[in-house]
Amino acid sequence: MAETNLAEVVPSPQLDIFSEGNLQLLDETVREVFSVQFGMDVLLCVRANATNDTAARRNEQTALIGFAGALTGMCELRLSIAASVAVTQAMLPDTVIVEGSDWICDAVGELCNLLAGGWKNRLPQLGAGCSLTPPTVIAGEQYEVHRPASLQSNRRTYSFGGQHLLVLTLIYDPEQVLQRK
Repeated sequence: MAETNLAEVVPSPQLDIFSEGNLQLLDETVREVFSVQFGMDVLLCVRANATNDTAARRNEQTALIGFAGALTGMCELRLSIAASVAVTQAMLPDTVIVEGSDWICDAVGELCNLLAGGWKNRLPQLGAGCSLTPPTVIAGEQYEVHRPASLQSNRRTYSFGGQHLLVLTLIYDPEQVLQRK
């Protein structure tokens, strides 16, 4: 494992995590994961970056993975319960998956890990210089994930297999982005 010399790392808000190129790499990661892991096509849903998503916080699951190192932030993945069941069934085709199964949280967490890790590794600035936390999965009918107001986010919404939309959110603190000299 490569060591990072902290003397060579300096804060740099110039790295645009949400540049068009980086978002295209995210879209490629999502398409690749769904194609390879699940044999499913996924489509980017083009719509405004919604700020009021209270209605979407019902009967769903959220997986969170933190970024640490060259990027301080998190990847938040939100799926409806039906979409969570579909993803889990695709991961475990020989197992009957029903709502409430313990397998679902594991599958949603693993999906978030695949997406966050796959995207991070496509960015030269983040690849080896950024680590991921283990996933945390939250499920419920009404909950809210609170974040500091200083964080920037970008919501990318995808659809797959006729299921409820998959919402992937990348969140980071622009003051905490690091870049090697």
